[in-house]
Amino acid sequence: MIQLNDRYALGFDTLNIILYKVNIRGEESKNPGEIVREPIGYYSDFETLAKSLVLKEICSEEYSSLEEIIKKIDDFKQDISNNIKKVAD
Repeated sequence: MIQLNDRYALGFDTLNIILYKVNIRGEESKNPGEIVREPIGYYSDFETLAKSLVLKEICSEEYSSLEEIIKKIDDFKQDISNNIKKVAD
């Protein structure tokens, strides 16, 4: 499992790259504080996964300008890139 940021992680099986949504269980749950990874997409290549991930992230908010969308994408890409570099080191 590769943690992309605090919201997403990647996993793999023999045919797919699996995108997981990462959540932490709340106080009311049986195991509070437990990290839960829920599969939200299966992809055959990284390009398709990256496009889908950016769309998921962009569609999670409302924007008033194109500049805001571009900044959101740039910030998100930088966050993911920094976390991948940490894993590689």
